[in-house]
Amino acid sequence: MDEKHVIDEFRLSFKPNYIEQDDEERIFRAAFISKIPLIVKGPTGCGKTRFMMVLSYNPGYQSIIKDLKESTKQRFGSLVFGHPSVNVETHIIQTESGLPEDESRKLAELGSKIRELKGFGLDEGVSSRLLVYVGRLIKAGLTPVEASTCAISHTLTDEAEVWSAIQNIVHLYFGDLMENEQ
Repeated sequence: MDEKHVIDEFRLSFKPNYIEQDDEERIFRAAFISKIPLIVKGPTGCGKTRFMMVLSYNPGYQSIIKDLKESTKQRFGSLVFGHPSVNVETHIIQTESGLPEDESRKLAELGSKIRELKGFGLDEGVSSRLLVYVGRLIKAGLTPVEASTCAISHTLTDEAEVWSAIQNIVHLYFGDLMENEQ
């Protein structure tokens, strides 16, 4: 198989579901035209992979092993991503899970609240990907608490206190915190 056919085999036939957060597409095109390599960085699950659809350097991931020297970093420009706003994340969850807007918004708000635990026992905040998984599990018949426990709480931590804090947030958003405490 020649090189063109190999490339065509991996070429996307559709545009990925990606919502531009700032001006990253214009900046990326300008850097590409100018032949300036870019470092794409931001927290896990904020949309970097969806934006690039290729592997890229991620400074927060295994940073001891993958950290670049300062002199090497100065050979790149950078695009820095953050987690999407609640409105944008609501749209992502709704379009990728099929949940109604009100349930998708609850999940987006839940994700935003759980991300506040980062640095307080939680190494990484919840990704949009995990929130979509919760939506899909709800759509498949799990309760929101069951889906969140499966896709978020058990996934993000093995620490009992952090797990309990995440579960309390989940119960707060899905209306049964008081029932859970009794």
